[in-house]
Amino acid sequence: MLVRWAIGRYMRLIPVWLQVLLGAMITVWLAWSMLFSTSKSGSLMGHNLTERPIGSFWVDGNWGGVIYPPILEVYIQEVELPAVGPLKEILLR
Repeated sequence: MLVRWAIGRYMRLIPVWLQVLLGAMITVWLAWSMLFSTSKSGSLMGHNLTERPIGSFWVDGNWGGVIYPPILEVYIQEVELPAVGPLKEILLR
């Protein structure tokens, strides 16, 4: 209520055309900043190169969730393992 009174008191001292101009300038400034400002947010992507999962992480106040280690496909070349039997089948799966 006090702020409204103070604004009203000082606005009565300013000519009407200047009040309209100030109001238009504030409106254009707010619209411009809302429509054409660059976004302060972005995507946060984490990469895990360890053997254990990362529970969570923070970067500049943004939270990143669980990151699991990469799935590595191991290719085993078929080699002759004489007299090994079941072990050969286990290794070649």
